Amino acid sequence: MAATCGKVDGVKVTVKEAEDGLSMWSDEVTTLQSTVESMKEELSDLKDKCDEGRKRRANIHIIGIPEGLDSSSSTAVSVLLREVLGMDKDVIVDRSHRSPILRKPAGNPHAVIAERHYYQDCVATPCQGPKISCDYLAAALKSNPSHLRQLDLSDNNNLQDSGVKHLCGFLESPGCKLETLRLMSCGLSKISCDYLAAALKSNPSHLRELDLSNDSFSSSTKNNLQDPGVKHLCRFLESPGCKLETLRLWGCGLSKISCDYLAAALKSNPSHLRQLELWGNNVKDPDVKQLSDLQQSPDYRLETLEWS
Repeated sequence: MAATCGKVDGVKVTVKEAEDGLSMWSDEVTTLQSTVESMKEELSDLKDKCDEGRKRRANIHIIGIPEGLDSSSSTAVSVLLREVLGMDKDVIVDRSHRSPILRKPAGNPHAVIAERHYYQDCVATPCQGPKISCDYLAAALKSNPSHLRQLDLSDNNNLQDSGVKHLCGFLESPGCKLETLRLMSCGLSKISCDYLAAALKSNPSHLRELDLSNDSFSSSTKNNLQDPGVKHLCRFLESPGCKLETLRLWGCGLSKISCDYLAAALKSNPSHLRQLELWGNNVKDPDVKQLSDLQQSPDYRLETLEWS
């Protein structure tokens, strides 16, 4: 009996120690929960500050506008930017105001600070504008690249290889998260493919759709990529970080060699491309056999293959 009582007392001590331990751990968990909540609040504050800082960096500072009634309104600033930049439509300005800081020398008008609208898509209208505009566009996108998801510069005669070279400065910037790039009928050659492959290979993880086709109904200068151009593009397709899902190369002067290049690239990086369109090229059924085999294989995700 005494032995049993001793065992019971031992169990009671063990239970008491366990209860004390649980109480201590409960206090620790409560403390950790409090710390996590505090960190969440601090992270939220930091995010708000970062967003505000980003917006301020994106502001446009305009000097030299005479002070007067409505001269700093968002409508007036929008009209001014359209005229100065030679754009064919208004620049959307979310808000604008005069800076409280007086510019030197004394008497000069206060600067106007304008917050431009953020776009996730950018679609340019067909134009005959100077090639240097691509330089301006690339510089603007590179300074604030993280929001743009779609860029469509199709049917622009004067984009050409030199314009693509400027745009690649934006594409290879670390903050670029572009998902769709369309450059149909822009007078591009294999040189543009070389520029694009290098830029996209250095920052490949976001682009999902690439369209370098020719629009048969467009009067713009055609893209003339040919087989060497596709060979350049395949450097991007075979890179491990490439997640491209759709590639359109309509009427680009391609032959069987391009099909061979594409098949080899997809074999080295098979997991992402779903749609490949080769309409209007000098490609026959036997030329696409390797690609057709990939389409039929369960090891590849190619679902759509069009060539005739």
